Amino acid sequence: MGNKKKFEKIERNDTYYETHGDEEIKQDEKKQKEKKIGKTEILPGIDSQNVPEKKTFSSRFTYKREKKKITQSEEATAQVKTAPNAPFVFSLVVLCIVLVMSYVVTSNIFLSLPGTTKAFARVIMYIAAYVVPSVIYLITPYSKKHFHNIRRFSVSTLPFAASCLGLMLCLAALQKYLIAYVFSYSEPLVSAQGNLLVSIVVGAFLPAICEELFVRGILQNEISEYAGGLCGVIVGALVFAMLHFELQYFFVYFLGGIILGSITHVTRSVFPAMAVHFLNNTLSILFSDKLSFIATERIGGTLLIIVLASVCFGFLILTLHLAEKISEKRAKNYLLSDKDESNGKNVESDNNVFFVISPDKKTPSKFLKVMLTPAMLTSIAIFIVVAFIKL
Repeated sequence: MGNKKKFEKIERNDTYYETHGDEEIKQDEKKQKEKKIGKTEILPGIDSQNVPEKKTFSSRFTYKREKKKITQSEEATAQVKTAPNAPFVFSLVVLCIVLVMSYVVTSNIFLSLPGTTKAFARVIMYIAAYVVPSVIYLITPYSKKHFHNIRRFSVSTLPFAASCLGLMLCLAALQKYLIAYVFSYSEPLVSAQGNLLVSIVVGAFLPAICEELFVRGILQNEISEYAGGLCGVIVGALVFAMLHFELQYFFVYFLGGIILGSITHVTRSVFPAMAVHFLNNTLSILFSDKLSFIATERIGGTLLIIVLASVCFGFLILTLHLAEKISEKRAKNYLLSDKDESNGKNVESDNNVFFVISPDKKTPSKFLKVMLTPAMLTSIAIFIVVAFIKL
């Protein structure tokens, strides 16, 4: 049996030799030798660059972990580590100009001027305090090369702005009523005596345009791009409250600034905030004296406080609901545009999406860096000193 198998194998080799020839047999032998070399260890004389390195599970895991560390370190170095100081320098300049303007307005020389001259002087001072620094900042190299929050807005965000207006009016009325009711303090910011149209232009239109242009249009945009929208809204509201130099109404202005900043953050435009600011100031001019009279005469009392607080709570729930709907719609559109871009379609993605927190999730540390900038600390110190002197 064994000899029979040997003869059969020899016959097979003879037939293979006759059909393939010498060259093909040599090529087969060469391939078999290369396979054997690949299975054995690589010798120093052999070029090992083209030989793939066999990785174990642990080595692949450490490789991915090291690669992740490298990419994170590169992203960290690419980001700006220091807080932007340039916008706060300009806000300090604006604060000083507003301080000088407030003392000029209360001086005897200014009060002795005719009504038309006083209104014209106020217009010049507002332009000098807000518009001129804003324009200078926009043309400086410190500013980002885009239009900040000075852009179009969607009509679908108008219900949200209207709800914010109701919330802002109710909160301002509730706070002013509580201050006048508890402390018997009555001092309207802008009186409607004399020409009503001039009072509305000077006390409502000019502040709405000029203050929103600088605080929400430029300052909040710069902080939001550095530390996220939440930090931008809070710091913008703080600067907005300090610009009024009224310690007794500080929280009124601060909460109003948060509402106006939220409008700008959600609508991505400063124009709805300007409209809400104008309407709020106009209604305050028309009804501030009446509200103060009701509070100082103790009319309504606790019942009016409960009613105002309930209406505020209702507007707050409505505002949050509308903001949630706008955010969901915007997130879907953003994901669809990102998907179309990955498929090769030419879709313009929105480069000005503001996150509530910073993308690197370092909002608290960045908020502290913003608050501890030299210009910001100087502005806070000036406000505290001046506010206590005026009080």
